[in-house]
Amino acid sequence: MESSQQPQDPADENEEQQKSSSGAPRLTLPATTLLGKAKSGGACPAGQKMDEAVTEQRDLLNEFEKVADELNKVLANLEGGTLVKRLKAASRAEYKIAGR
Repeated sequence: MESSQQPQDPADENEEQQKSSSGAPRLTLPATTLLGKAKSGGACPAGQKMDEAVTEQRDLLNEFEKVADELNKVLANLEGGTLVKRLKAASRAEYKIAGR
């Protein structure tokens, strides 16, 4: 029956009474079946694609980490080089002022 709001057919009531009088109701899990042929072979293609994507993402993250480390080294060298240049320029300016 689709809805409890619709009136019941008398034939359905007789069938329900016969079912209930035959014994205790049988409780089972609902079964869902799909139409079509089952594919026999291996794992799910979506699962394989997911595994490949995860592996590729890990590889990309490892490469990014390597590049980030190299960039940090380069930036540290640049900062150190400009700091030394600034200090040298400041000391030259101080020598000029001191020499006057």
